[in-house]
Order: sequence, then structure tokens, then C-alpha cells
Amino acid sequence: MEADVYPANKPDRADNVDGAIGEGSSFHELHGYYAQGVGPETATLPHGWQDRLISIKNANTGSTTGRCLEIHDLVVSKLVAARPKDYEFVWAAIAANMINHNTLVERLRATELNDCPSSNKWNRRRVYLMESFVPRFQFTRRIADSATDASRWSFS
Repeated sequence: MEADVYPANKPDRADNVDGAIGEGSSFHELHGYYAQGVGPETATLPHGWQDRLISIKNANTGSTTGRCLEIHDLVVSKLVAARPKDYEFVWAAIAANMINHNTLVERLRATELNDCPSSNKWNRRRVYLMESFVPRFQFTRRIADSATDASRWSFS
């Protein structure tokens, strides 16, 4: 398991994250998960995502505040990345009833893809997501309500 960590106040320290708690580190070996340092260009996110960040601060965080993406913003970034592991995450979020269809559509519409490499390709992907994935999501959501294992679903 991995987590992407963006040191927002000191972005130049993203590489330090990999060295300290990255893949193959003693932290990874001890805890079974690791972090990757990332920058603001790593994910494509919907407009307004920063206003929706969720703060987490408790004894488990050592009283340090972490800010996490809101689930719909995270799912949009996963859909844009379009890797098999991203689709697995999306289906698991759907199966866990974490995704609201209307919110997902709204966030997809609010995602600017012109800054991505091959923007025509990305814009075609957004059209595909809006026309193909979202209707399938509604159907799959009904299936997910009665199923326990989303890992068997695939997204082509």
C-alpha cells in the first residue's frame, strides 16, 4: 500500500519523503506501507479541490495536521490517470458506497484538461468518461450494493 505525500509548505522536500518513508525504506518494511513524495503537477484535479481538502489531526498523526483529497476529487484524478490500479480504486470506492453519482459528474465537468500532455487525448478521455463510464457507474452501483468483491470488475 502506498500514499502520495505533497509537502505543500515546502514542495522542494518531496524527494525527502521518498528517502525517509518511501518504497523499500525501513519504514516500509516495518509498517507495510510507504509514501511517495509528489508535486502539484502529479495529479489532475477538478477546479476548487483545494477548498475541499479534509484535515486530519489526532493522536495517530502525532498532532500534525494532514490534508487529504475529498473522495470525488481523488476519484476524478484516478480516472484521468487511467492505470489499472486506479480503476481498481474507483470500483472499490463505488462498492463501498463512497461515491455520489451527481457529485462525480459535477467534478468531471470541473476538471480542466487542457494543461495535460496531448490535451486532445485527455479531452477525448473526459468525453468517454462522461458518456461511457458515468452511465456504467449507475448500473454498477446497483450491482455493488449487493456485491462484496469489487475487484472482479474491470473497466475497459
